Amino acid sequence: MLLQIPVFFALYQALVRSVTLKGANFLWIKDLSEPDKLFTLSKGLPLIGKDINILPLLMMIGMFFQQKMTMKTGAGAGGNEQQKIMLIIFPLMFGFIFYNMPSGLVLYWFVNSALMLIQQMRMVAKS
Repeated sequence: MLLQIPVFFALYQALVRSVTLKGANFLWIKDLSEPDKLFTLSKGLPLIGKDINILPLLMMIGMFFQQKMTMKTGAGAGGNEQQKIMLIIFPLMFGFIFYNMPSGLVLYWFVNSALMLIQQMRMVAKS
């Protein structure tokens, strides 16, 4: 995690400030330097506003499953109540933090989490 933080900050700065990255698209994302807006609601929702961003929601789901798998295979298999509460709160907190971040940054974090989940699943399958 500590090795990822400098990459995270550098990518955030590059996506927010770089003129050449403005308007760069990827799949359904029209601009990697802005939040990915899947669609806009007529009335805003509390905490998230009018725009529905899909990548932070996918990231939250991926983080939830990754932590759930860690609880099953980790040292605290079975888990206590605090771990079960953090299983819900941690992805929600990250989703809230990342919700209005540039979509390129959220895409980086989502792909990283997805690859870590796949690696974890392969390690469990081998043992």
